[in-house]
Amino acid sequence: MSGDSVVRLLARTFIGLFICAVSAGVWADEQDDARKVVDTLHNQLFSVASDSTLGFNQRFEQLTPVVEASYNFEYIGRFILRRSWKGLEPMQREKFLAAFKRLSVANYASRFAEIDERSLVITDVGPGSGERVQVEAHLQTDKHDLPLTYTLQESEDNNWTIVNVVADGVSDLALRRAEYTRVLKDKGFDGLLEHIDNQTADLK
Repeated sequence: MSGDSVVRLLARTFIGLFICAVSAGVWADEQDDARKVVDTLHNQLFSVASDSTLGFNQRFEQLTPVVEASYNFEYIGRFILRRSWKGLEPMQREKFLAAFKRLSVANYASRFAEIDERSLVITDVGPGSGERVQVEAHLQTDKHDLPLTYTLQESEDNNWTIVNVVADGVSDLALRRAEYTRVLKDKGFDGLLEHIDNQTADLK
């Protein structure tokens, strides 16, 4: 092999290693960014739960901003309603998303009222399907003992947001899709909104 060939081979090898190192660094940063989203959500849950003087409505109010910032509700809405999403008017989409956001916040305000840093911990962060990131956590309280998997993806504005939560192997996204598709078919759009509002009311 000539000297020039050796130089070119070494150059290609170096470039390849450099690209791999850069890619690994970028991927590590993305996983760290995704973890920070879940950390922020958990920290606000801890903060609210630590104040025993707060009632449901106060917890709901304090958790609303972080839950809305942590989740990609538009993606979730499109996924849950599938083909029906395209047939909805813009105002109907807004009403559905608003109702589902209220339900999501109510779930946290009701079911995470007695947690602390010891009962809800992140255990691992790694790649999910496609270019997603999965953040593994574990919830252990007097009422719950189950693993949680948050799936996050990067949005168009380069922010990482949660698109699904799997609790003890059960996908919330899949459950909601099956349930709401059935309700929408049987009771129509207004019936679906009433169904979601009733679910929210039951958590108070």
